[in-house]
Amino acid sequence: QDFDVLSQENITGTFSDGDTFTYTSIISTNEDLEELPKVIQLNIFAFNGDGQPIVNFFAIAFTNVCDAYPVLIEGDSAG
Repeated sequence: QDFDVLSQENITGTFSDGDTFTYTSIISTNEDLEELPKVIQLNIFAFNGDGQPIVNFFAIAFTNVCDAYPVLIEGDSAG
């Protein structure tokens, strides 16, 4: 995989501390993939409490090793 973008979904809205969102993996909707996705990247564009713009890029690489579960644990945070 040459780090090609296989799928992109923009999730917009007003989110506050503790809010969540869901997404559907591309492998559940596209059975014709030649390779499995190796990374999920979140690009977060937001404003802090003072109204200043902030940007956070967060990437999770997949190893496809099932023993490495879970990637994130409830209560973890990024940024």
